Amino acid sequence: MHRLESRSQSEQIEKLKKQVAEAESLITASSSAVSSIEATSSSRQATIDQLTQELEKATSLAKDEEDKRTKAISLLKTVRQKLVKAEKDKEDMTRDQSEYVADREALKTEVGIARAEAERARNEAKQEMERLRVEKEKELAGARAQMEREFTSARERLEKDMSTRRAQYELDAITTKVRLT
Repeated sequence: MHRLESRSQSEQIEKLKKQVAEAESLITASSSAVSSIEATSSSRQATIDQLTQELEKATSLAKDEEDKRTKAISLLKTVRQKLVKAEKDKEDMTRDQSEYVADREALKTEVGIARAEAERARNEAKQEMERLRVEKEKELAGARAQMEREFTSARERLEKDMSTRRAQYELDAITTKVRLT
């Protein structure tokens, strides 16, 4: 589009240059004809004035077009800079998002590993607790059996001792009876 505008501007400038050249040639022709043709001089002067005005308008238009072209170029540069910045921002966001996804995946993996490790530790603790419980029960059963054996042994000794003392008391009682009789 810019090339078309530039070509159009160039064509207009060439056209204007041709018009300027024509106007200048008309001015030259009219100034040499002024001396010979006094009557047509006023109409020619009006034509010259008109052409001069058109030349000024064309010059002003060419200047305005040049200003517009300069502004358009400046605007295009600004738009291009903003586009480049937007592309860079987009790349940065894409990179940041990729890093975020990678970090999130790494964190998920770490959490999974930590959970598996915690589950393994929990299972080991349960197994250890079960092993200790069974061991304690065995110790307790052994202690209970030992205590029952000792209790039975002590009871038997006491019964034997009581039996012996009863027999001794009975013997003493009989001996005392015999002595008293």
